[in-house]
Amino acid sequence: MKSELKLKTDSNVSNADLLDKLKHLFGYKADAGIARFLGVTKETISQIRRGEMGLSINQRLKAMDRLDIVSTPGLLEKISPEYLSSELLRLSLRGAERLALDEFEKGEPTAVDTKLIELFKAFGQDENLFTVDQEMASFLGLKRASISGVRTGKSKLGPLPRLRMLKAINPETDIEQVLNGIDSNKSLHDLIEKHIELQSNCEVIK
Repeated sequence: MKSELKLKTDSNVSNADLLDKLKHLFGYKADAGIARFLGVTKETISQIRRGEMGLSINQRLKAMDRLDIVSTPGLLEKISPEYLSSELLRLSLRGAERLALDEFEKGEPTAVDTKLIELFKAFGQDENLFTVDQEMASFLGLKRASISGVRTGKSKLGPLPRLRMLKAINPETDIEQVLNGIDSNKSLHDLIEKHIELQSNCEVIK
């Protein structure tokens, strides 16, 4: 699947700068370490360094999930289909009546997303957020056809729609800095710098 948004070009923070900052954060001596952390090959890291490609949304989320400065601890877990489904089941009696939680736990990933869409639609209708699929798609930043693709099991929900689901379920969740870290090299670079600074200050206090 293609990236769900086009990353901003930050003239003062290159892809190589971002990789170096991540290496500093995790204490890796070579690119092989950051490649293992991100789950990619060393050649992919080389391509990112050359500016031929950028860090994916999932890779950015993986990095931010390790930052104390990000205000949503356990971010990756909280935007997983399983977590969102269980939260929607907890919040929605209609959803709980229609779909048992064990169906999600034993289902295939696409089946989980299909049922997650149904739960979220019921939740949105109960909360007067939207009524029909077109409105739900707009709420999640998707096209109407994307909802159809999820319903038929042909596609899965990406992290951005799931972030918006999390925000709808838990309105107090601050996802702005996460979205900024996805959208911009500089924002992610600054978040990592702040985390490193906090860690350094804690070491000094100790």
